Order: sequence, then C-alpha cells, then structure tokens
Amino acid sequence: MDKEQYILKVKQLLNTGNTFKKMNNTDKKGNVNTIEHVVKSMEAKLNCRIGELKRLNRFNEGAHNWIRAVATRCSVLFCQPKVQKTVCLIHSVISTTNSYNYNLSKYMTDLLENAKGKSTSHIKDSFSFSKLIQQQTPSKNDYMISLDVESLFTSIPVHESIGLAIETILQKKTNDPSITKLDKRELKQLFELCVKNMPFRFYSELYQQIDGVSMKSSLAPVLADLFMTHIESKLKDFEDSHKIKTYYR
Repeated sequence: MDKEQYILKVKQLLNTGNTFKKMNNTDKKGNVNTIEHVVKSMEAKLNCRIGELKRLNRFNEGAHNWIRAVATRCSVLFCQPKVQKTVCLIHSVISTTNSYNYNLSKYMTDLLENAKGKSTSHIKDSFSFSKLIQQQTPSKNDYMISLDVESLFTSIPVHESIGLAIETILQKKTNDPSITKLDKRELKQLFELCVKNMPFRFYSELYQQIDGVSMKSSLAPVLADLFMTHIESKLKDFEDSHKIKTYYR
C-alpha cells in the first residue's frame, strides 16, 4: 500500500459511520481550531476540573500535580493494515502518549482495575485455555466454536461503558470507602474527559472520536473487558443458554 492509497483509506474510515467526526474550523467562541489552540483548550478544561476537585479534597497534592496537563501534545491517528484479510482493511490506532488526558486516563484505569474483579469466564492465556479444555469430557454432539468481536475498542458504546464503570466503582466504595472520594457525578465527568469527544489529528486535519475508545488509551482494555463481562452476564437469559456447557474468554 503506497502513501496515496493509505491516506485515501484512512479518510474513508474517518468519514464512515458514527465513530469519528471532523472538527469545525472554529470553536463556539469563533477562535480558529488550530492544533495548538485545541490542545490548550483541552488542557484548560481538564486543569479547571481537577483544580476544583483538589479544592474539594477529592485529590491530594501529589495526584493533582501528576494528572494536571502541562505542555502536552495532540493525539495522533495512524492505521495498520489487517494483513490476514483477503481484502486490504485497516484498523485505527490513536496514539495518546503525552496528550492532555494521558495521566488522567491512567489514574482512572487504576481506580477501575482496583474496583472490578475478574470475570468468571476470564482465562490468562492460550496455555491456560489448553489446560482447562483438556479437563473437559465432550460428547459426540458437542461443538467448540471461536468468536471474535470486530474492532472491539472502537465498537464499545461509550455512554454505556462509562455507566458500567461508575456502577462498578460505587459498588466497591460501599464496602471500601477508601477506594476513592469521588462521587457519581465527579466520576462521570472524569471518565468523559478521558474518552468522550477526544480530539486527534491525522496529518494537519483535526478530528474527534465521538464513540468507542482509542486503541492506545490505557482505559480501552479495562472498559472493553467490563463491557464484555456485562454482555456475558446476559447469556443466562437466552433460550438456549443451557446448551452452553463451557465458556472462556
């Protein structure tokens, strides 16, 4: 794939579906949306919010200073070809390293990881799966099938996933109040700062990710796991759920 083909395919991806949206040339105040202006605006928005939370004693000095956005950069999108496919497809990767919400995303990831437990279907790796499957005694009518979620991270519904994350943290907080001082509204605001309407650039053009989660975000794996666990919890409601003898992920 040469450069022209690559750019064409990426722009087709960006302009298809409801995951990405090109940013307007100006903001609500009429300021030109240059890369520098957008970065400074997002830094100011995040710093204002965490400053308020520090004054409310939700963050200590160390956490506030670590999360605070200073001299950050705009996230950058690049795409990788799916070489295993017969048709040349690409999947998007947004590099968020040193972006305005990079450290906040790490903070919220640690908080969510501490709050949620392991799914009953969770296995560590293929070696663990091999050991577990060898312990099964299948009948001649049993089938083993493999399922895959296409474009998992960018397919995650953001609003629902944030709701699940908040519910998980608050449930943990009822038994362990020390896990966080943040309340429901504050958690929602911080998760939205991490994953909602996140600006990024492709070459010199600015876009926003309005749904799904960036593949390079530290929150992406934990939110994806949380959402998949939620989907799996509904398996028992299916009419033929009794036919599923074993399920691993």
